[in-house]
Amino acid sequence: MYNVEDEESLALIQRAFTDEMMTTIFSRIGPYALGRAACVCRQWRFLARNPNLWEAAAREALSPPAHKDIAPAQLHRTLAQKYGCSWRRMFLEVPHVRFDGVYVARNTYIRVGAVELHRSNTVFLACYYRYYRFFPNGQMLYRTSPHVLKLVARSLARTPAALQAAAKAPGAYGRGGAADDAQHVYIGRYCIQGGQLRTVISYPNSRGTEVRAKLGVRSTVAGAWDRLDVESLCTYDWETGSSSPFPTDPRAEDEYGDGAQRQEHRRGLAPFVFVPWEQVLTTPLNLPASKMDVFLPG
Repeated sequence: MYNVEDEESLALIQRAFTDEMMTTIFSRIGPYALGRAACVCRQWRFLARNPNLWEAAAREALSPPAHKDIAPAQLHRTLAQKYGCSWRRMFLEVPHVRFDGVYVARNTYIRVGAVELHRSNTVFLACYYRYYRFFPNGQMLYRTSPHVLKLVARSLARTPAALQAAAKAPGAYGRGGAADDAQHVYIGRYCIQGGQLRTVISYPNSRGTEVRAKLGVRSTVAGAWDRLDVESLCTYDWETGSSSPFPTDPRAEDEYGDGAQRQEHRRGLAPFVFVPWEQVLTTPLNLPASKMDVFLPG
């Protein structure tokens, strides 16, 4: 049990705010910000362990339709049997995606240049990026771009509903700014089952072209869930123009048949690195290829 020290030894913020007030403040921040707050002092560490705070975070991250590893009817039984009735432990140990930032994959390849005058065998290091942003309701945003994160973050900071509204607005394209960015961001779906993340993006101006990916979710430190390893990346073209059922069975290697033309992609399979919103402007991923030829995500 935590015991508050003498009045003289407390910091000003500890004297100004009661435990109840701090708990209310903690309930309005995300779980990863809550973890950082727990490192400030013993009092905040104790308050940040409040089960009610972590229950809300766990239910948001681990509930359907996005998460299918734990059935809603079995949630409390799983909580008691596997995680000792600790919502915080469940949140840290069950694979999930984060909602407080963007996943970025930096991909590079060598491109041969044209022969000009006395120069020959010219090569260039081409660099492009894949971006994912996830939402608790099973929706996601996806974008590929030659631009670094700080230049595309605004287009990914909007919700799917806001992007759809911007795309449908009269004269939305060609004006520049956020409205023009909407056409470069695709809205898709995702789910996690068996610890594997599956994503589907349908191109709106095609006859049923879908991009599907299978990714492994992992952490560099306990509970971070800050890496996505691309296991496969495929494009499916549906001649009939109809979309396929959402893939939810991780045991099936190819559940998309029925006449779809499949193309397996071998390029652009670099792991995704998670970047919180507060680090969008400072992440090393903003460095151009001329200053960073190789990036090792770890």
